[in-house]
Amino acid sequence: MVFERLKNKEQLYTVVVSLLGMCIFATEVDIHSQSLKDWVLVYILTGSVVLLNLFPIILPPKANSFSMDSAVYLATLFLYGLNFTLQVLFIFSLIELYRNQRMSAWRHLFNFSMYCLMISGAYYSFLFFDGNIGKINVHHLLPYLISLLVYFSIRRVDYPIKSKGYRKKSTFPVECE
Repeated sequence: MVFERLKNKEQLYTVVVSLLGMCIFATEVDIHSQSLKDWVLVYILTGSVVLLNLFPIILPPKANSFSMDSAVYLATLFLYGLNFTLQVLFIFSLIELYRNQRMSAWRHLFNFSMYCLMISGAYYSFLFFDGNIGKINVHHLLPYLISLLVYFSIRRVDYPIKSKGYRKKSTFPVECE
C-alpha cells in the first residue's frame, strides 16, 4: 500500500515537472531570433554536448561516471543567454531520443524538462544577482556561484524519494545525466 501511494506521488511529480519544463521551454524559446551564424554555433555546441555524453568520465572504484554536459550548458547560458541554451538542449534531446530508444519517451521528456528547470533557474538567479549575459566578470563572482548553486540544487530535487530508501522498488525516471 505504501509503495502504491508512493508510485502515484512519483507519477504526479513526473507529470508536474514535465509540464513545468515544457511551459518554460515554450515561453522562453524564440527559434526565429537566431541568425544563420548563431545556428551554426547552436549545432557546434549541441555536437559538443553529444560528444561529452558519449564519453563520460569514469570514477573508480565502483565505475560510476559523470558527464560534463552541464559545463557546456552553463557556459552557453552565461555567454549567450537562456534562449540559446534551451535551443542547444532541445536539439540534444531530440538526438538523445533517437540515439537511446531503449529508454521510454516519457523519461526523455522528464529529463528534458528537468534540464529546462535547472537552466532557467540558474539563468534567473544569475540575472537577479546582477550577472551580465555575454560578459565574464572575474571580479564579481557572486552571480556565477549563486547560479551554480541553484542549478545543482534544482538538479537534486529530482529525487525527493531517494533519501527515504524507496528508490529500488520505484519506477521513477532515470537521472538527468
